[in-house]
Amino acid sequence: MLEVRAATEADLESAAECIGEAFASGDDAQYDTIRQEVLHAAHDDPFLSLDDLRVGVIDGVVVSTVAVMPRPIHVDGSILSMGGLAGVCTRESHRHHGYNTAVLRDTIQYIEDSGHDISLLYTGIHGYYERLGWRSFEHGVAHDIIVSGDVAAPAFRGSVRPMHATDDLAAVREIYDVTNRDKAGPVARNAAYWTYHSDRLASYHVAVADRRVVAYLHDTDGKRIEEIGYLPGAEDAA
Repeated sequence: MLEVRAATEADLESAAECIGEAFASGDDAQYDTIRQEVLHAAHDDPFLSLDDLRVGVIDGVVVSTVAVMPRPIHVDGSILSMGGLAGVCTRESHRHHGYNTAVLRDTIQYIEDSGHDISLLYTGIHGYYERLGWRSFEHGVAHDIIVSGDVAAPAFRGSVRPMHATDDLAAVREIYDVTNRDKAGPVARNAAYWTYHSDRLASYHVAVADRRVVAYLHDTDGKRIEEIGYLPGAEDAA
């Protein structure tokens, strides 16, 4: 019989295996990566607690999961509490029994009891969630831009260099907040958030003008821009 509840420390390994199996598509390396990411988040994410990992358990084995990702988010100058969803899955051997629907229903109650203002997720199976009360909307735009080598960079009286994690973090945090506080959806990042994601800072670059960091860029592979921010009046630096 399915038991639906919050995860315990004893459930973590089984839950990580469940999520890894569901999303790795048979790729052993990807399975290990996902499994480690789940365990790392459960222990180290500054916004998470074990209660946020909702599980369906049969005979001591986690067969279905929904991870609530609590985040404060900027919305038009205000900060709302958001319960995002991740890791929504069921082991292949236990599908088509309604187990994940049961865990999602438990998750809805948990999100409401936790006082979150909103719940969000990204998905390609909208109907699966709409039947339980979520609604679809378009948000965010990604562009693939091909720039030829002979395009001149815009005039900028300053310099661009890799970010110095210790010296530049306060300035980058300020720029992030200025750039995003009047938008809808970006995470309101506190100091603990930046510490948790400190491994990403090696792929940040900053623009410096008059000895002040005025813009930053985060890319993953030297070609894909994940994030960009700048102070008012520093558009040329961006």
